[in-house]
Amino acid sequence: MLVKQTRDDFLQRTGSGGKSIPKGKNLPESVNNIVWVRQLEARVEETMKTAEALLGDLPGFKSFRKDAAELLEELSTWRQETFDEWSRDVQGLMEDQNNAIW
Repeated sequence: MLVKQTRDDFLQRTGSGGKSIPKGKNLPESVNNIVWVRQLEARVEETMKTAEALLGDLPGFKSFRKDAAELLEELSTWRQETFDEWSRDVQGLMEDQNNAIW
C-alpha cells in the first residue's frame, strides 16, 4: 500500500497532477526536487527492509518486492535526469562569456 501511495504521490507531483513538489527553505528548485525524491527513495527502501523482515516468507511478498524495486528504479532515474539537467544548465551558464555569473 505504501509503495502505491508513494508512486501516486510522485506521479501527481512530477506530472500534470496539479500538486507541486514540497519546497524546502533556501534551496534552489533543482536541489529541492532532488532532495525530495531522495527522501521518497529512502522511505521505500526502509519499507522494503521492514517488510522483508516481517513478511518475507509470505507468497505475496515477491510481488511487493518487485513493485517496490520498480518504483525505486523510477525514482532513481528521475533523480539522475533532474541532476543531469541541472548540471547541463550550470555548465552552459559557466561557458557563456556574457553571463554575469562571474
